[in-house]
Parts: sequence; C-alpha cells; structure tokens
Amino acid sequence: ELTECKWKGVHCTQQTEHAGKDQDRTFEMKRVAFIDLGENGLTGGPLPAEIGLFKGLEHLHLFGNQIKGPLPEELTQLTNLRSLYLDNNELTGRIPASMSKVTALDHLHLSNNKLSGPIPNSLGELDALLDVRLSNNDLTGEFPLELVNLRNLSTLLLEGNSIEGSLPHDISSMKKLTVLRLHDNDMFGSIPSLASMAQLEQLHLDQNAFSGSIPANFGPPAIRELLLAKNSLTGTIPDDMMYLGKLEDLRLGTNKISGSIPEGIWGLTQLRRLHLDQNKLKGTIPDGIAELSLLEMLYLNQNLLTGAIPGGLSKLSLLERLYLNDNALEGTVPDDLKFLTGLSEMRLEINALTGAMPQEICIMDLEFLSADCADPPEVLCPCCNQCF
Repeated sequence: ELTECKWKGVHCTQQTEHAGKDQDRTFEMKRVAFIDLGENGLTGGPLPAEIGLFKGLEHLHLFGNQIKGPLPEELTQLTNLRSLYLDNNELTGRIPASMSKVTALDHLHLSNNKLSGPIPNSLGELDALLDVRLSNNDLTGEFPLELVNLRNLSTLLLEGNSIEGSLPHDISSMKKLTVLRLHDNDMFGSIPSLASMAQLEQLHLDQNAFSGSIPANFGPPAIRELLLAKNSLTGTIPDDMMYLGKLEDLRLGTNKISGSIPEGIWGLTQLRRLHLDQNKLKGTIPDGIAELSLLEMLYLNQNLLTGAIPGGLSKLSLLERLYLNDNALEGTVPDDLKFLTGLSEMRLEINALTGAMPQEICIMDLEFLSADCADPPEVLCPCCNQCF
C-alpha cells in the first residue's frame, strides 16, 4: 500500500491493473490522484522534478502558498492531470510550451505569481480547457491567436500583465466563453463586435490602449459587466446598447467618447454602476434616469453636460455616489435629493449652479460633499467638505 496515501492532503484511488502474457491476471493497486495542499503555508522551491512520477495524478492544488522558482518541465509528464492550481505563489520563469502534452487539463490557474515571457501558443492545443487564469503576472507578447481554438473555454483571465497587440476578431468564435478579462494590459487597436458570443457575461477591457469607436451591434446579449474605461475610444455610445438588458455594470469612463447619452441607456434597469465620466458627452440628464432604480454608483463628471440637475435623481434610493462635477450644469441643487438616504458622496463643483445647498442635504451628514462654494461662493454650502 502506498504510504503517500496516508499523508495529509493526499488522496488516492483504487485502480485495477492487468498482467500476464494475455493480460488475464488482475490485481488492485492504489495511485495518488489528488494532492490538495492549498493555503498550507508551504515555502521554498522550486517544485521537485519528482512530481512527474505521479502518473495517475488528476488534481494538483498548491495555491496560496509561498512556492518559488520555475515550473518544472516534469509537470508535462502528468498526462492525466485535469486541474493545476498554482495561483497565489511566487513562481518565476516561463510557462512551459510543452504544457500542451497535458491533454486532459481543463483548469489551469497560475494567477498572482511572477511568471514572465509570452503565453505559449501551444496552450491552444489543449482542447479540454474550460478555465484559464494567468492574471497578475509579468507576461508579455501578443494575445496568442491559437487561444481562439479553445472552443470549450468558459473563463479566460489575463488581466494585470503586459500583453500587447490587438484583440483577434476570431475571438467571437469562442461561443462558450462567459468571462473574459484582459484589463490592465498594453493592448491596442479596435474592439471587434462580440454580439455572437451569446454566453459572455463579463468583459473587462479597461486600462488598455484600445481606440476607434464602439461598434454598432457590439454587445453580447447576456453581458452583465462591460468595462471599457481608460482606453482611447472615440465616436459615440451606440444606440443599440439599450438592448443589453442584463447589464449591471457599465464603465466607459476616461475615453474620448462624444455625442449625447442615448435615451436607451436609461432603460437598462438592472444597472448598479454607470461610469461615463471623463469623456466629451453633451446634452442634458433626463428625468428618465429615475428608471435606474438599482443604481448605486453614478459617475457623469468631467463631461460637457448642460441643463438642470433632474429631479428624477431623487428616485434612486440605493445611490451611494453621485459625481456630477466638471460639467456646465445650471440652476439650483434640488431639495428632493434629500430622499437619497443611502448617499455617502456627492460632487457638484465646477458647474454653473447657484443658490444654496438645501438644509435637508446638509443634515444628511455625507462623507464627502463638494460644490462651488469658495469665496466668492456661487453655491452657499456651509456643510461642504471641499469648496472650489
């Protein structure tokens, strides 16, 4: 009997083996199938080459430790391995191109290490892959075109690296993808239409250098999180974004988007976060904003918006942050904003507002409140934390 099977975190399975000239004799033996030592305070490294001796290993979970050094080439001898969880360690070096030999692999988690070099093109040969997480490393090079061959892939996390190049148009062929996170990289070029990715729920492309306009008929119908902020996008917000009825988080801030905010945006009633800040949007904020009854964060600051602050804002009872600063809004601050009982921050400075901050708002004791109340004040606001 294998003594390893008695070790903490080591799980074995019984296996029938055949022997004899005609394979007519059978015997039972145990094999190590699962090493589960995640978050166990393991230190040192590198991983021993002897790991390759566990030919029957199906799951290797060593996440959340302090294992150092490169990934041993012997890992690629584990042809029965299905899940490899080495995330949240201190691994260095490159991802071996020979990982393509681990043909049974369906979960590859290497996030939050110090891995470097390009993502091997050969990963695109692992047809069984369902979940790939390589985020927050020092990976470089372009997005491997071969990854679009992973037609069963559901989750792809590559954020927090230095990946360059454009997003391949063929990525829309990854029909089973539900989560795609590429934010905080160095990617550029235009963003292709992803409307055919019917199962995609999270798309994070923020903090890159994507340019051009958001294409019409862009959005995947099941999308819940659409993060395109902090790029160099131009053009207008497509009208057909109104059909993305499951959107909960829409972030288009810190781009160069112009035009008015499409009326259909106010019909996205599942929205909890709406970030349109630091663009060149113009026009007014309509009372229809009251339809966004689940909204918690509203960032419209640093645009070219005009008109009055709409009374409909007072219907957003779950609102926590309201940023309207650095626009050209006029009139007075509506008394009805007192009904925003969950509000903690409101920024109204650098506008053309006049009058006094309503006393009802002052007694709300917000964590942060700002307006154009510096001497000489345009808005009288004795309760503001900061005056401009």
